[in-house]
Amino acid sequence: MKCTISSCLIFYKYDSIQNTLRNIFILLYILPALASGQSAKFYADTTRLRSFVGHSQSEFDRALKMEWIIKGQVLHWGSPAIDVSPTETGVDTIFFKHHDEAKWDTMICKIKGGSLITFVYNTCCDYFDVVDTSGDRLEGKVSFVLKGTKPRRKKYMGSIDGSGVFMTKQPDTLSPFFRSPMLPNRYNVEVKEVKNCSGKDCQEAAVRKPDGSVDESYHYRIIESILVLHYLPVSADPIAVSYDLSSEKVLVK
Repeated sequence: MKCTISSCLIFYKYDSIQNTLRNIFILLYILPALASGQSAKFYADTTRLRSFVGHSQSEFDRALKMEWIIKGQVLHWGSPAIDVSPTETGVDTIFFKHHDEAKWDTMICKIKGGSLITFVYNTCCDYFDVVDTSGDRLEGKVSFVLKGTKPRRKKYMGSIDGSGVFMTKQPDTLSPFFRSPMLPNRYNVEVKEVKNCSGKDCQEAAVRKPDGSVDESYHYRIIESILVLHYLPVSADPIAVSYDLSSEKVLVK
């Protein structure tokens, strides 16, 4: 896969439950910021980390192995803050590794120029949270929309951590309805074709209906998994996910 300096086309391939393979295109418009644009600052604050594991040097040293890579720059707990140039259009990518032997996690985000983003230690899950300048955790928001003509009997669900909407031609912005406040504010975002399910082997989600009410226990079966990604909110702006039924392309921006 080759990326130009103006854009990067990433191909994902998923198995459907019918054991067929389909190329799913996720087009991430990653354009360099204008030279005059404001940079964003990232910092990993150790205050909460020290108060929680400071009594154990070994635990503290283990936590210090957490590592982020943002726009090619490396960040650790307590290291100097880094300045990055936001993408002019589209989304950015943050890579995170929990420890030396762990695999890198890839997280989609939307960096906003002029912002200060702080990572703080999550004491519940030995992970991290993202907070704004007031110290409040940033909430994940995703706008889902369908492009093209939807077959009459098909359903496409956009979801963020177990909360979903049935996608239509009208953009619908969604945050999780029911989620433990102790969980890190890193989210799982999915697009999938589903159908109603009763009996065995059903999955469950809280789904917002067109009238605004919430079905807290919608049971479904996955016909096809179209998109799965990790999302890290680093601003109050939602990311937008659209699925083009004609081209079978997913656009994240």
